[in-house]
Amino acid sequence: MGGNVGGKNEERTIVRYLLGELPAGERAKFEERYFRNDDLFEQLDALREEVIDQYANGRLSAGQSEYVATHLLNSPDRL
Repeated sequence: MGGNVGGKNEERTIVRYLLGELPAGERAKFEERYFRNDDLFEQLDALREEVIDQYANGRLSAGQSEYVATHLLNSPDRL
């Protein structure tokens, strides 16, 4: 996956966030950061598209696919 705002650790955090795998406390802290940081928000948006592509190509686990289908694909941002 691409992006380079905060390196690989940041990328992993974003992907975990997008897949609903971050604990609630980490999730809230991450949301605070990406709402304040335009570069991080852009990286989140780019990785969201990559995760959706992985979903479409069947490269996610069943649980991850279900999360993407119910949370990312049905997001008001996607309309």
